[in-house]
Amino acid sequence: MSSDKSQKIKEQIEYYVSDNNLRHDKIFHELISSTPDGYIPWENIFKCKKIKELEVEISDIVAALRSSSEAEADEKLGVRRSGNRALPPLQAAKQKKAKLPEPVTVILGISLPEETKTTWKDLRDAFRAKFVDVDATYVRLSGHEGHIGISGKTPSERVHQMETEGFDVKGAHASVKKLEGDDLLEFWKENGSHFDQCNNSNKKRKMEKTRKGLNIGGKYFGSVAKLKDYLKSLLNSSPEGKPVDPQYHTLLEALLKLHPEFESKSVGLKTFSVDKHPSHPESKCFFIIREDGSQEDFSVTKCLEQL
Repeated sequence: MSSDKSQKIKEQIEYYVSDNNLRHDKIFHELISSTPDGYIPWENIFKCKKIKELEVEISDIVAALRSSSEAEADEKLGVRRSGNRALPPLQAAKQKKAKLPEPVTVILGISLPEETKTTWKDLRDAFRAKFVDVDATYVRLSGHEGHIGISGKTPSERVHQMETEGFDVKGAHASVKKLEGDDLLEFWKENGSHFDQCNNSNKKRKMEKTRKGLNIGGKYFGSVAKLKDYLKSLLNSSPEGKPVDPQYHTLLEALLKLHPEFESKSVGLKTFSVDKHPSHPESKCFFIIREDGSQEDFSVTKCLEQL
């Protein structure tokens, strides 16, 4: 066993039996108090998350504590405070002040011109393209009226910007209004069950994506979230208007293959670049560069949605 690992074991056990911990750790305090010898049984030690992460055996802990002046171990009984010294008084947990919960979701009312013909997916994609840092967790559209749900933690100034600026969908302007009071109650009355259904589906999908490892272009990612973070970092670090470093070409080509319009977008593909979004210059996106010199942006979001 390495000296570094031995030190980590020693420090962790010493923390468990320290005054600072035992003033608040009711379980260990009661275990020590319940026996005259003051040992915490091995079975309880090995239930601790930090000990599990260290992947140790009893012999490792015994060896690590030989140099400790705070804790000692017995191969049969467990670990205890050196010399079975007296316990500090157990302190009652502090009562947290009551705090009103933040709304889980802010609901935005969306209005489009009556003649607009579009889909909820178009609405979602246009919203995400304009407000790239805000996740639209719920989208519904009926005719020219719809709703978008966003995180309740979204800064109020960002919501105000949405209401002030709105966004464009397929050439039509969408106005935005945060629902409050009677309008919000009416939304939940009419759409509550649909919202819950979509929310549960999204949670399941996110859990599946988080568990699933991905191999994209020969590069492994532990989850879709990891891939998304990687691509965001690549976007931010790549110079605008220049071809992306060739080492990323295979990854971006594999990503492009996931795009619903891959066949048309990949015609004449030469390489990729990063530049300002054509409709939203405050944002950056990936571009396809073709052999004839033409360029076309492609949505990473649409690619990731296929995973």
